[in-house]
Parts: sequence; structure tokens; C-alpha cells
Amino acid sequence: TGHIQDGAITDAKISDVSMAKVTGLAEAIEAIPAGPEGPMGPAGPQGPQGVAGADGVDGAIGPQGPAGPQGATGPAGPQGPPAVYGNVTVVALSGGEYANPVDAVADLANWCGTPSADNPCLIDIKPGLYNTGTLGLVLPANVDLKGSGERSTILEGQRPFSHDFYDSSGMVEVINSEISDLTIRCLGNYLSSPRQYITALRSWNEAGSLTLRNVTVSVIGLESDPVGRYVTGIRSIYSDTKLENVTVFSTNNTTGTTRYNHAVSVQNNNRVALKNLRITSDSTNPGYQGSLIGINLYDNTAAPGNLKIEDVDITADAALSVVLLGPDLYVNDMTTWGTHGISGAVYPGSNIHVNNSDLSSLYLYYGGNGYMSNSRIRGTIDKGDGTTSGPIILKCNNLIDSVYDPVICPQ
Repeated sequence: TGHIQDGAITDAKISDVSMAKVTGLAEAIEAIPAGPEGPMGPAGPQGPQGVAGADGVDGAIGPQGPAGPQGATGPAGPQGPPAVYGNVTVVALSGGEYANPVDAVADLANWCGTPSADNPCLIDIKPGLYNTGTLGLVLPANVDLKGSGERSTILEGQRPFSHDFYDSSGMVEVINSEISDLTIRCLGNYLSSPRQYITALRSWNEAGSLTLRNVTVSVIGLESDPVGRYVTGIRSIYSDTKLENVTVFSTNNTTGTTRYNHAVSVQNNNRVALKNLRITSDSTNPGYQGSLIGINLYDNTAAPGNLKIEDVDITADAALSVVLLGPDLYVNDMTTWGTHGISGAVYPGSNIHVNNSDLSSLYLYYGGNGYMSNSRIRGTIDKGDGTTSGPIILKCNNLIDSVYDPVICPQ
């Protein structure tokens, strides 16, 4: 009828239903197939976090990522102590062990002991201008100087005080030393003691040697020095001499007659090697009366092969002046500017060999031999026919003159 009538179900009627009927009803309900699943209801609120579980096993290390940008430079740390080397001292205007090479030499015993071939000493001079004072710089044997460059390290002064009028000592004195990478500048005599010689650097020792590498030497004889006659840049006497990559400026402005200006003077030496030199010997005094010599080789008795000049450029009135008493002199790649290219005495038994050179002139005499090859001679060739000492024997090969015409060697 669409609805249960009131009173149709009573407690008595319910209690009268058997369990079999109930059981069958349950089974019948279970047998009814489930209907389709309804839509999911909205998520409920999140519950409280549970207790953390135990850590799992570490995974493998992944690849390294790219480097990050460099951080800012940190502040500089404190300066450490200067390096200290055996047998070496440092001269510097500040921060060195000495402020002047003269002081370093005076205190030699404290930093090097007694110099010898087995105990050589080195003075390392940092950039700066150092005045050598009135006593000059005197290097004992086996003490070397090394600067920081010809433009950076400059030794300057006057030829030192001396009571000997004829003393030819230099502003720098060498016995058996090597000097490199600096400039030596001599500004005339110490005027309270004028004398005949004004020398920038001198070596005088029969058992010694002089070696210069990458050095500039300049010397000037002042008009205010009326006594000075001999102005010399480098003067080497008796010492074996090796000059390489050296520039020399020698200027004699002293007044009076019979003046001498030698940029390089080498006398009585057993071994001479001059390579890559640039030499100027001049005077800016219009009244100067004297010689202007680039290289003066005098009384040298070197064994064959031990007297060599190579790659040299000389500006001087007399570029190369020689007195050869027995050795062979080899000249290669020399250029001269001035009146006289090569001039002087070649004694019997001596030979001069000139090759690949450009000379302003040639004037030799005294009976020795001259061999000229592959060279240009822009001026005269004089083998000494008109001299009382007699001519040399001259042999030529492939010579040209100033306009590049062939030159016939005078016989």
C-alpha cells in the first residue's frame, strides 16, 4: 500500500521471527551486488606528524657542481724577512743590507769573509743612483758587482782624492772582478786634488782580469779642470780583458795642449775579447787640442787567437789605434766614423786581420802584415810607405770604396 500500517509490527511479532529467517535475510543482503562507487569526499584536515622513521642508507655522491665566482682578495699578510744568501749582499736605497756599495765593500769581512777564487763574493745593487764619494769604489780581487740594469743602477762620482799627481786610478778600481748590468758615470776629478788622469774604471793587475757585461761607462773631463790631460772611460793594464755589450762615452773638455781622450785603453794584456761595443770619443770644447781615440791597443803581446774585436761601432777621430808587438789581431764587423778608421804600428811578426768591416780609412806601418777582406774603406789606404819605420805588407780581397767601387790594394 506504499506504507506499513500502524500496528502491523509489534514486539510479539518480532520475537516470533526465527534466527533462520534472520540468517537468510543477511545472506540475501550480501548477495545483492555492490552499487557503483560514489565520488570521493573532500579531504579531511591533516593529522598530526608522526614519529620520524630511522635514517635510510646514504645515496651515491652526485657529480661536482660548477665552481662558484672567486671571492674578494684577502688582506696582505705581514712581509717576511728578506732572503739571505751566502757570499751575497744586497745594496738598496732602502730595505737592503747596505745603502751604498762602498759601505758593502768596507764591511766585506762580515758578510763574505776573505774573498778568493774558492770564496767569491757578489754585491747585488738594486735600482738607484749611488754616489761613490771622494775615495771611489775599490773592489778587492774576487768581488763582483751586479746591478739591476744599465738604466736602473747608476754609480756616479768623481775620480777619487789622491796625493799622487800622476796616479791613474779610476772612480771604480778592479783587480780581478766581473761587473754587469749597471752604469758607471765619472764626472771629472775630485777638484781638491787635480791630476793628469781622469779615469772612470781601471783594472791593473798582472794576475787579474776584467769582465764587463751589459755596462755603460761615461767619463767627462771638465773645462774647469786645467790639469787633467788623460781622460779614459775604461783603462785595463796587464789584466785579461773581456768586454761584451758595453757602451762607452768619453768626453775631454779640458783646456791646454797635448790632451788625450781614450774611450777604451787596453795595454800589455795577454787576452783581449771586445764584442758588441758602442763607443764615442769626443770633445764639446771648441778649443780642445788633443787626440780623440775610440780603442787604444798598446804593447799587447797576446798569443795567437787571443786578441779579438767583433761587432764594434766607433765614433772618434781615431777609431782604433794599435801598437802590436807580436800578436795577431782579429777585427770582424767593425764600423768606424771619423777621420781615421784603423791606424798604428804593426811590428814585424804581428798580423792584423780585418773582415766584414766598414772603415773610414786605413793607416798602418812598421813592417808587419795586414790582411783585409770583404770590407769597405771609405777613405785612404796608407801602408806606411813614407814612414821611417817602413811599410807593412798588405794583402786585400774583395774591398770596395765609399761609392762601392772595387779597391785595388796598394803594393
